[in-house]
Amino acid sequence: MRSQPPFIKTLINAHHNQRWKEVIKMAPKVSKKFQTNALAYILIGEAYAAMLDYGRARLFLEKAEKLSRDSPDLLRRLTQAWIKTRQFNAALPVCESALAAGCDDPEFQFWNAKLLIQTGAPKKELLSQINKVIERGYDTPESLTEWAKVSMRSDDAENTLDRVQDALASKFAQHQERWQLHHQSGMILDRLGRYGEAMEEVLKGKEIVAQRAAQFPKSAQMAQGVLGRLEKIRDSLCRDKIDQWIALTAEESQPEKVSFICGLPRTGTTLLESILGAHSETVLADETRLPATLLNQFLLRGTQSQPQSQFQRMESLKAKDARKFINNYWEQTGAFIGQDLTGRHLVDKSPDLSAQLPAVLSLLPRAQILIPTRDLRDNVLSIFFALPQGPAHWQAPLYDSLDSIADYYGIIAEILERVAEWYPERCLRVPYEVLVTDTDAQVRKCLDHLGLVNEEGIVGRRSAESTLQSPTLEASEPVYRKAIGRWENYRQCFSHGRWEVS
Repeated sequence: MRSQPPFIKTLINAHHNQRWKEVIKMAPKVSKKFQTNALAYILIGEAYAAMLDYGRARLFLEKAEKLSRDSPDLLRRLTQAWIKTRQFNAALPVCESALAAGCDDPEFQFWNAKLLIQTGAPKKELLSQINKVIERGYDTPESLTEWAKVSMRSDDAENTLDRVQDALASKFAQHQERWQLHHQSGMILDRLGRYGEAMEEVLKGKEIVAQRAAQFPKSAQMAQGVLGRLEKIRDSLCRDKIDQWIALTAEESQPEKVSFICGLPRTGTTLLESILGAHSETVLADETRLPATLLNQFLLRGTQSQPQSQFQRMESLKAKDARKFINNYWEQTGAFIGQDLTGRHLVDKSPDLSAQLPAVLSLLPRAQILIPTRDLRDNVLSIFFALPQGPAHWQAPLYDSLDSIADYYGIIAEILERVAEWYPERCLRVPYEVLVTDTDAQVRKCLDHLGLVNEEGIVGRRSAESTLQSPTLEASEPVYRKAIGRWENYRQCFSHGRWEVS
């Protein structure tokens, strides 16, 4: 900081305090007077990304990359910037350059291992890299969990379980992040068919997270707020109004073809995406979370409204608003994934859009929707066992039991079901059970719905050709049929109340 000019110090301070517009205003001066300051380009790139201007973000970060080649510290900082913007394929070569330049501490090597996971590296390479990290001293619940995720799928589940449980009984016995290992232990036990022990381990992990959540008094309030907003969206659904919104935007041009994969987690969304990504005419947006973020910004623009009032914005919708949203979405998505979308069919896996599907149908009048579905019992059980994504302490009330998960995702499922029933020409339900047992036929049905020609061998090509930035490792596995009826192994958990009639 001391060696930086006063202007750059001001830039650093504005970035530290997340004053993104102020940082962006400094971009012209940086480009004119500080062309060799890689850090300045990194900070401005991150600011543009925070403002969802991924074209300019990529431009500044690529300039920083050219200036950072001989500096381990700058390469490390640039790797972090690419990761922040979820540009994992761009981050990996920079990370490897930093390692080669001498930035090889165990924590940074772990970053490299996680990037290899995100970019679909072979299992042997992943296991080798994570083991090196652990052997060098970066032995944490997170690193061991990542190792176990890969190792358990390499026909070595028993040894993986022994290593995880030994760590839980010794060095991580009191670690506040040990809940990850309990979850992972439960998943391995489930794989081994030891279902009672599996449930016990996952419940131990849930209890640790619940204890942490109790330290944040607003956790329950935040969870109830999420449920309340979803209920308001569900209860305000009205086909006549959605028809009006669609009619208003029907004549708006859409630059290219786009389809969305919505639906609940663990319903086959990643499998479906990976298959469609092997088609010669498609390009994957790959769960950027960009459309949901852009949509929320659009719906709440100019107001201080809470998310539950999002459809109030739709009431005042004008054709020019839809045109602006379409162009912004298309431009930013192309910039984010770094590909020319001209003449391609964009497939955007966006589960975050599920509760906002009426707005999507209205603002993108030619978009087609695929909605993977699954037996609710199998679906809820799979979510229950999975490691939560994001800040676990506030999510705890939504994920602490099978019933709470069913409450949360059940509302979203109701929204999807109702909208899909109203608009079958645009929304195709894709049952998980059919997708994994009669994959070719179901894929042909999806391609027909999207207006794509069926290509021979597309299902077989998907593992080799589709590199997904997804936490779902099953995407690289053979089609997984054993999950059908998995809930039967935990029948005692589904023997009351709502589950008796599921």
